[in-house]
Amino acid sequence: MATTNMNIRMDAGVKARAQDTFARYGLDMTTAINIFLRKSIEEQGLPFDVRPSQSESPTAHWSEAQWAAVRKMLAESEKEFEEGNFRDAFEVLAEARAKYGLSD
Repeated sequence: MATTNMNIRMDAGVKARAQDTFARYGLDMTTAINIFLRKSIEEQGLPFDVRPSQSESPTAHWSEAQWAAVRKMLAESEKEFEEGNFRDAFEVLAEARAKYGLSD
């Protein structure tokens, strides 16, 4: 089997943590990357789901400006509610169903 070299740029901290993780399985970085690549070929894609972990909130990376906008919307909603400017959600849903011919 012919071999070739591959250069990868990555964060030094990520590299160190990956090496520590792989070492627990008796693997070096080259072997671990080869396993990943072969499994990717076998699966015809990434061999794992790529999405935020369950422990990571979808809002975990929101900026202060985004949070400020949410707080402003909530304050406006509270004010509207206190002034009696609201409608029952079930009534709105029933109207939409009737308007667009949707069934329950």
